[in-house]
Amino acid sequence: MAKSTQKRNWVMFLLLSIAATLYGLKAHEQLGRTVAYPAVPSESMSTIHKTLQTLKNQSVWIYAIALSPDGETLASGRYDGKVELWNLRTGNLRQTLQAHEDAISSLTISVDGQTLVSGSWDNRISLWDLQTGKHLHTLEDAADDVTAIALSPDGKSLAASAADKTIRLWDLKSGSQSQVQKASTVVLSLAFSPDGQVLAGGSRDGVVRFWQRDSLSPSVALEGHQGAVHSVSFSPDGALLASGSEDQSMKVWHLSQGKLLHTLQGHDAPVLSVAFSPDGRKLASGSYDRTIKVWHPVSGQPLKNLVGHTKSVQSIQFSPDSQTLVSSGSDATVRVWPIVSTTAFH
Repeated sequence: MAKSTQKRNWVMFLLLSIAATLYGLKAHEQLGRTVAYPAVPSESMSTIHKTLQTLKNQSVWIYAIALSPDGETLASGRYDGKVELWNLRTGNLRQTLQAHEDAISSLTISVDGQTLVSGSWDNRISLWDLQTGKHLHTLEDAADDVTAIALSPDGKSLAASAADKTIRLWDLKSGSQSQVQKASTVVLSLAFSPDGQVLAGGSRDGVVRFWQRDSLSPSVALEGHQGAVHSVSFSPDGALLASGSEDQSMKVWHLSQGKLLHTLQGHDAPVLSVAFSPDGRKLASGSYDRTIKVWHPVSGQPLKNLVGHTKSVQSIQFSPDSQTLVSSGSDATVRVWPIVSTTAFH
């Protein structure tokens, strides 16, 4: 069977699995506090339908996005393997990179804003000059579809997970692979802790796992989700970790205490992406149900409901100033949302 046919079959299987989740998921008792999104919004919570910007491509799913540290450049990764670079100040498409031969699964930008890294189902990871769009290097040691990538905060190491259940670590200065670890299941999402010493991963079996950066040796594991964990995100101070799952919930974990703080419920479908704001005061979840919800990470209070995508929300990220949120979806759009009430619409 051709690889492209296998990929299409895998996507269909994923969609069928999500549909089964929508109609067959049962409630499970969880440790920690469960916070349900209210059916009727309170006065302190608002539903936002209007975006600051909507960026459209040629009707191709957008799986991944990454914002530059200055908030001016947005990279969007498409199902057809292309990466688009947008000027968020003007809303104009700056450049389209013929990046990969299959879907872009993950994007990240270095903390200095110079390098864009793309991971793909074509088994490759590519590095690009973010300013010029020039291809710099390709890492081809991944043996299967790349499911997630993450850059360490110091910009020296790149972690990647793949469909063959491996996690690999590269030294970016030399371009050589420094560590490889075989996991018990496929890891779907990755994030480095703010100090760069720990790598967290959301797994297909519903467990959030942690590895030490230097050796990729496994450490603790957090159990509680009843479905695959599609996304993980550390709070800026490293005290909390959020995980979004196929079970339609987002969990907030208190890492120093090793316990569940909240289970946040409100989506009607799997949670595909989660993100803390850089100021640590907001936590967002994007879902297959086409909505984005914003929460207070400590209290679990729901703050905003963002409605506008016509298909699933695949990826979300806050702007560096925490005042806006960028989302991408299967509806072939990237949307920029106002999060702070003083932000003007236009």
